[in-house]
Amino acid sequence: MKNFKSIFSVLVMSLMMFSCNESNQREEVTNEIKRVETIILPGGTNAKGEISGTVEFTFNENSEAVTDIVMSPNLSDYLNLSDEELEVMVNNEVQATTAGAGEHDHASCIQGCNTTYTNADGTKKPGRGACKFNCWVSTTVQVLKAVATITAST
Repeated sequence: MKNFKSIFSVLVMSLMMFSCNESNQREEVTNEIKRVETIILPGGTNAKGEISGTVEFTFNENSEAVTDIVMSPNLSDYLNLSDEELEVMVNNEVQATTAGAGEHDHASCIQGCNTTYTNADGTKKPGRGACKFNCWVSTTVQVLKAVATITAST
């Protein structure tokens, strides 16, 4: 019986150590959402003088920010803009401190989401991430329209 208690104790201690090590090695799970939007921009060669293409957004629910933006090749070629350059431009627009610039103010949009989708105790209400995702999409569309307007005039 004494031998059994010793073996049992060693087994329990080993399991506890293993479970502690296992929990320390876990990585944070990221919840990413991908969404594809069709974008129509001024310029181009169709009868309406427009060009349309798609933009794929990857949104991280944990950070509540867009982590990747990928344009369809026809938009990228027409605008002479890489996905990386677009991301920099969008991030610059997000960081802009002038409220009300352009037709969409990213900071006000995000603040509106926080106000609408946050409980009195500070916890998130369902829909806050989707609201913020829409802010990022609107900001990106604003940047693309500005670039397309410049491209069409050259």
